[in-house]
Order: sequence, then structure tokens, then C-alpha cells
Amino acid sequence: MLGLSVLLSATLLSGAAHSDAATTSAIPAWARRYNVSCSHCHLGANPTLNATGIRFRWAGYRMPDDIGQKEDTKRVADYLAARAKFRYTYAKVSGEDATDDGFSLDETNVYIGGSFAKNFGSFIEFTGDAEGFNAEIVSVVTIWGNEKSSHGLRFGQQNAYFQAGVAGFDRPIGLTAPFALDGPVTATSEFALSGTPDGVEGFLVNGSNRIALSVYSSQFAGTMTKDVGLNDQFLLDDKGSAIEVLGYYGTQQGLDPIEPTLDTHMWRLGITANKVIGGPDKNLMILGSYVYGNDVDLPASFPSSTNKGYAYWFSAQYLFPSPALTLFSRYEFLDPSTTTSDDAHGYFVFGGVLPIDELQYLKLTAEYVNDSPQGTDPTASAFVLEAQLAL
Repeated sequence: MLGLSVLLSATLLSGAAHSDAATTSAIPAWARRYNVSCSHCHLGANPTLNATGIRFRWAGYRMPDDIGQKEDTKRVADYLAARAKFRYTYAKVSGEDATDDGFSLDETNVYIGGSFAKNFGSFIEFTGDAEGFNAEIVSVVTIWGNEKSSHGLRFGQQNAYFQAGVAGFDRPIGLTAPFALDGPVTATSEFALSGTPDGVEGFLVNGSNRIALSVYSSQFAGTMTKDVGLNDQFLLDDKGSAIEVLGYYGTQQGLDPIEPTLDTHMWRLGITANKVIGGPDKNLMILGSYVYGNDVDLPASFPSSTNKGYAYWFSAQYLFPSPALTLFSRYEFLDPSTTTSDDAHGYFVFGGVLPIDELQYLKLTAEYVNDSPQGTDPTASAFVLEAQLAL
């Protein structure tokens, strides 16, 4: 397994997936549609959602009391949004020269999303970077019922768990997401909960609870194998406090070059909870999460037929009302193999988000990340400054 100190430095320098975890952040089109500021659905600096924002997503990108109502789709501005991110990155790996890549346009995004007709919604995201422009997410949601109880399907290429959940399994406020979500939690499988596989999810919303059963095409299998997932999200209050549990069973091929079609299976279990303290103008959010991974049926070329890994993290963020500055910090621990000594990593993250205008069309984010590995891997750290423009 590639040393995570090197991985941290490489991803922060390249602007790859881990340092771009907040892909589907706040959509200004929806604020325009309802003539509200971003704080109507977001807690402090976006993209952290409050209960209104969570219920809006559960209802297929509409307010819950609009379920079953015909939508006015004439205003293109209510469905179309764009974003550009400019970054400065400074990274240092112990024993190596520091790297300063200056300021650059890191990524651009175009979003088309919202509800339409009486029972449908969709979300499409196009992402552009140095390698080109492509559709990253294309999903459709159907929903029936009413404000108190609803059910439906979500299908297409979509966020399976990370960025589609609550209380830590949603989008991070900073520039990096926990490694156990945005990357593999075990040393023997590349599977990550941040994947956007093709599949279908059936869901049921009853009051403050949403339970969903999903079937996805395996991201790593060459044959027609399916992965299955189950998750339950529960809102604790209107501030956005919540609990989520998830389970995932999947298939991977290609771990053994001699038998590339040999099936390896993986289990993922996760639990997360957060609590928001204080009013809408100033609040403190504390959070704790745990993810467990177990890979089974590993090829004979591996030391054992099974491998277990786990990760946990604790975080907190505080919103200062004037200026609307949000400070955040996170500590996480990742052990990709419980039977291998000195392969675990501890991470410390600290940063702040400052919206420049009330609608948060322009915001500045600064973040520091430190990786302290066990064993002989070098320590690594990085400082990233980002200006994000969303329209």
C-alpha cells in the first residue's frame, strides 16, 4: 500500500479527489428559486446542511410540502449553477524539499439540478480540470407521498454514501474529507465510500427518518456482479443534529494477476453522529464517526484470506456571527490492516471558511493538514488556500 504520507502530499498538490471532497456543494440556483440566502438550508458556511437542507434533499430537491405539486420549470436560473475554484498549495514531506505550486484554477463545475413535474427530480454535475470536462454525476429521483411520509427511487450514476448522508457522511466544510470516506479503509481493497457507481436506491422517509436499500454495479468487477448497501439516516433536531448507520457488501476482481476474475468480497460498516449547540447566528457542532472494513476471500498470494481495517474521527466547527467566520478542526485515525504493525496514520486538520457575501457566492477557505504515520513513513503536511466563486 502506498505510504499515506506520500498520498497526502500528492493529492493536495494535484488537486485530486481527496483535496476536492466538497464537490457537490451549495447550489446557488436553489437559493434563487426560493429567494432565500444559503443559510436557509446550510449550517454556517456551506456545504454543511441544517435540517431544512437535509429534508430538501430527501424530498428530491424540493421543499417537503411541495411533494406531489406541479413544479414551475420555466426559469433556467432556478436549475443551472456553476462554480470555479482557485487554489494555492504549499506542501512539505519530512526529509524532502517543500513544494509551492502557486495560485491556479483548480477546477470548474456546472450543475443542472432540481425538481420537475410532480414526482421527479434530477441532479447532473459536469466537472472540468486539467484532464478535460466530463459528467461526474447523472441521477434521477422519483418521489411519492406527502410531507410526513414519502417513498421513491433514486437511480443513475450517483453518490452512494459519502456526500449523500448526514452527520459526517455528508460533504465536508473544508477542503479535505476524512480518508476513510474519500479513500480505502483497508490495505487490500481500493474500494472507497466516495465512489459514484451506477445503480438504484429505494428509500422510505417517515418523519425524521430515512431508510434506503441500494443495489449498485460493482466498481471493480469485470463480470456482472452487484454490490448491496443499506443505510438509515435520522434527524435529531431542526438544527441538523443527526445519526446515520450504513452497511455495504461488495465484490472486487483483479487483486490476483494470475486469476484476474477471482472474486474478493468486502464488508463496510459505518456509524456517525453529530450535535449542534446554539442558535442560528452562532453555533457549535461536534461530531464523531467510525468506519470498519473487512475484506474476505482474498487470493492465496495474500498473507491471509481476510484483512480488517478501521478508522475513526472527531471534529468540531464553530460559527462566529460577525464576521460569518467558521473555524473547524478534525482528528482522524486510520489503521488499514489490524494484523500489520506500524501501518496506521493519524491526521490533524484545522482551518476556517469566510463567506465574502451573504449568499456565499464567493468564499475563502484556508486549511492545514498534518499526517503523522506510525513506523518509518515520513510525516507530511500541507497548507491550502482556496477562493471559490459560485453563481
